[in-house]
This record gives sequence, structure tokens and C-alpha cells, in this order.
Amino acid sequence: RLLDELGFYILSVGLHERYYDATKVDDKEGRLDIVYLLALCYYKLGDLTTAMSHSQDLVNRVPTSPGFLALLAMMLAKSLDIVGAFSAFKAALNSAPKMACLWYNIGILYEK
Repeated sequence: RLLDELGFYILSVGLHERYYDATKVDDKEGRLDIVYLLALCYYKLGDLTTAMSHSQDLVNRVPTSPGFLALLAMMLAKSLDIVGAFSAFKAALNSAPKMACLWYNIGILYEK
């Protein structure tokens, strides 16, 4: 499985370059950027369960990151867990109330 994840990471670096710098942080459990890119790759491949697992791991490791919370919220919305998605977006807004994209996405979610 490690080789599969490493392959997804290598493929995703070019596709998600704009997200890479924002997550280039190490913590005691390893590189957050790798976990972030894995979440995005699995999401793009349609493996929502694995993508949400990686996203939840990010939120567990950095619970105040609005980017990680928004990623989790979008995946929860995609899985039709609307209550969970609202909760994650609200937590993201508590961390970054002036982040316009969070307000936009919670508005889109509200319409659903």
C-alpha cells in the first residue's frame, strides 16, 4: 500500500502545486503535505472513504487549520453528511472568519 500512496503523491505534486506550500509542515507523526495530497488524490480517484480518512487525520493533527477543516467539510458534503459538513465549516470559520471561500462554500451547502 505504501507504494500506491507514494505513486499518488508523485502524480499529485504537479496537479496541486498551489496547495503544497501551505501544508509543508512536519509534526511528530510526519509530513502533513503528504497526507494532504493523498486525501486529494484519493478524492479525485473516487475513493471517498480513504480520502475522508486522510482528511480526518489532518484535522486530528491540526484541529484549528481552516484549510484542513474545509477539505474535510467538502468531503463530508460529497458523502451527503450535511450535518457533519456544516460542523466542519463552522469550525473552519471559527479559525478564519474572514476567509471568503469558507462563507461561499457554506452558502452553497445551505442551498442543498
